Amino acid sequence: MTDDTVDLDAHRGMTAQHETELRRQAVDVQRDQDLLRNRQTHLEEMFLSSPATTWPEAADKASYLIQRLLDLSCTQDQRLIKLAESVSEDFRRLSR
Repeated sequence: MTDDTVDLDAHRGMTAQHETELRRQAVDVQRDQDLLRNRQTHLEEMFLSSPATTWPEAADKASYLIQRLLDLSCTQDQRLIKLAESVSEDFRRLSR
């Protein structure tokens, strides 16, 4: 018995290696999506836990909500995207 590891991928064909890599990446993407959903849930719970006490806090909530709604609608309408970006920028500018 040796302490050397064996790279099993090297003993498989290119197709099998490719399929294994795709599965690994799919698992990584799913893990990242789960982490993102958990972070979004936590942030949304924080937003909901108390009302905004300043205009900048209200602007942060509104900007986040606008972006989430755009993400959820999967909109391709460039006018709506530009409008949402403009509103978010207005909030940032006016909150300073």
